[in-house]
Amino acid sequence: MRENRTSGTVRGVPGNRHSYRGGKNGDMVQMNLQQTLLTKKFYQLLSKVLLSILFIGCYFSSSAFALEPLVADVIKEQGLQVNGQPSKTDLRLPKQIVGAQWGLTNDACKNSGYDLIPYAGQNVTSIRYNLVNKYPGRRLTLIVIEKNHRCICSYVVDSDLIPGIFAVNHPYIKSLIIGPGR
Repeated sequence: MRENRTSGTVRGVPGNRHSYRGGKNGDMVQMNLQQTLLTKKFYQLLSKVLLSILFIGCYFSSSAFALEPLVADVIKEQGLQVNGQPSKTDLRLPKQIVGAQWGLTNDACKNSGYDLIPYAGQNVTSIRYNLVNKYPGRRLTLIVIEKNHRCICSYVVDSDLIPGIFAVNHPYIKSLIIGPGR
């Protein structure tokens, strides 16, 4: 007679050498042990994934990717530090550089030593980089407009402000950025 999954005729008497094999308490201990092992494996896997992400993030920091040469000059000249990969967009400048968007952009460019007016109506490339700054969550973007591999304008956009378009060398931008050696 094998009741309670014990090996003898004794019905799961505590202390019996086979009482661990069955019954409610034996099943609970085994389930708890399995859950503990699964939890441990889950956290080991999670820690490996997080370390991999951290390693990849460090690998692709601002020094790990090649900057566009003309952008590198702007970044070095202005003492900026970028984060992440750039994004490029081909666009056509409007025939008249006026208005809220392009008028302000050209003003910022002029204050940085550039002028978009000679390039009105032409195809250009916009290269965008995220700038490292002192305030987490604040998005500052360096935008360099190039034509034939030559910088024709550079400015910074602060996404938290409207309109938020500033010359690269504007004191407000200089107060927010973290440059090399600062």
